[in-house]
Amino acid sequence: MKRIILLLAIGLFSCEKDNLTPSPVTEDCDCDRVVSSNSFTLPGGITFGNWSTVNDCTNQTVNGEWSSAYGETKPVIGTCK
Repeated sequence: MKRIILLLAIGLFSCEKDNLTPSPVTEDCDCDRVVSSNSFTLPGGITFGNWSTVNDCTNQTVNGEWSSAYGETKPVIGTCK
Protein backbone atom coordinates (compact mmCIF):
# COMPACT_ATOMS: atom_id res chain seq x y z
CA MET A 1 0.00 0.00 0.00
CA LYS A 2 2.82 2.39 0.88
CA ARG A 3 4.45 1.60 -2.44
CA ILE A 4 1.30 2.55 -4.36
CA ILE A 5 0.99 5.85 -2.49
CA LEU A 6 4.68 6.57 -3.09
CA LEU A 7 4.33 5.88 -6.82
CA LEU A 8 1.25 8.10 -7.05
CA ALA A 9 3.01 10.89 -5.18
CA ILE A 10 6.05 10.68 -7.45
CA GLY A 11 3.80 10.66 -10.54
CA LEU A 12 1.79 13.67 -9.37
CA PHE A 13 4.67 15.85 -8.25
CA SER A 14 7.12 15.02 -11.02
CA CYS A 15 4.98 16.56 -13.76
CA GLU A 16 5.96 19.99 -14.99
CA LYS A 17 3.32 22.63 -15.42
CA ASP A 18 3.21 24.42 -18.77
CA ASN A 19 3.27 28.16 -18.36
CA LEU A 20 1.31 29.43 -21.31
CA THR A 21 1.62 33.11 -22.07
CA PRO A 22 -0.80 34.65 -24.51
CA SER A 23 0.71 35.81 -27.75
CA PRO A 24 0.81 39.57 -28.12
CA VAL A 25 -2.11 40.93 -30.12
CA THR A 26 -1.51 43.92 -32.30
CA GLU A 27 -4.55 46.14 -32.39
CA ASP A 28 -5.49 47.78 -35.66
CA CYS A 29 -7.11 51.08 -34.70
CA ASP A 30 -8.34 51.56 -38.29
CA CYS A 31 -10.30 48.29 -38.14
CA ASP A 32 -13.89 48.06 -37.00
CA ARG A 33 -14.13 44.33 -36.28
CA VAL A 34 -17.45 42.69 -37.15
CA VAL A 35 -18.82 41.02 -33.98
CA SER A 36 -22.30 40.06 -35.19
CA SER A 37 -23.99 39.66 -38.53
CA ASN A 38 -27.32 38.21 -39.60
CA SER A 39 -29.26 37.86 -42.82
CA PHE A 40 -32.78 37.30 -44.11
CA THR A 41 -33.77 36.29 -47.63
CA LEU A 42 -36.99 37.58 -49.12
CA PRO A 43 -39.08 35.46 -51.55
CA GLY A 44 -37.78 37.57 -54.46
CA GLY A 45 -34.20 36.49 -53.71
CA ILE A 46 -33.02 39.75 -52.15
CA THR A 47 -31.00 39.21 -48.98
CA PHE A 48 -30.64 41.83 -46.27
CA GLY A 49 -29.51 41.99 -42.66
CA ASN A 50 -27.85 43.82 -39.78
CA TRP A 51 -24.30 43.94 -38.49
CA SER A 52 -22.43 45.26 -35.45
CA THR A 53 -18.78 46.25 -35.21
CA VAL A 54 -16.41 47.24 -32.42
CA ASN A 55 -13.15 49.14 -32.62
CA ASP A 56 -10.64 47.35 -30.35
CA CYS A 57 -8.74 50.58 -29.61
CA THR A 58 -11.66 52.82 -28.70
CA ASN A 59 -14.32 50.17 -27.80
CA GLN A 60 -16.74 52.15 -29.96
CA THR A 61 -19.55 50.04 -31.40
CA VAL A 62 -21.42 50.73 -34.62
CA ASN A 63 -24.58 49.05 -35.92
CA GLY A 64 -25.67 49.03 -39.52
CA GLU A 65 -27.68 47.33 -42.23
CA TRP A 66 -26.74 45.73 -45.55
CA SER A 67 -28.68 44.53 -48.60
CA SER A 68 -27.83 42.51 -51.68
CA ALA A 69 -30.10 44.90 -53.60
CA TYR A 70 -27.28 47.46 -53.31
CA GLY A 71 -24.56 44.97 -54.25
CA GLU A 72 -23.46 44.44 -50.65
CA THR A 73 -22.56 41.08 -49.15
CA LYS A 74 -23.07 39.77 -45.63
CA PRO A 75 -20.23 40.98 -43.36
CA VAL A 76 -18.11 38.12 -41.99
CA ILE A 77 -17.63 37.97 -38.20
CA GLY A 78 -14.01 38.67 -37.23
CA THR A 79 -13.15 40.70 -40.33
CA CYS A 80 -12.73 44.45 -40.65
CA LYS A 81 -15.51 46.61 -41.99
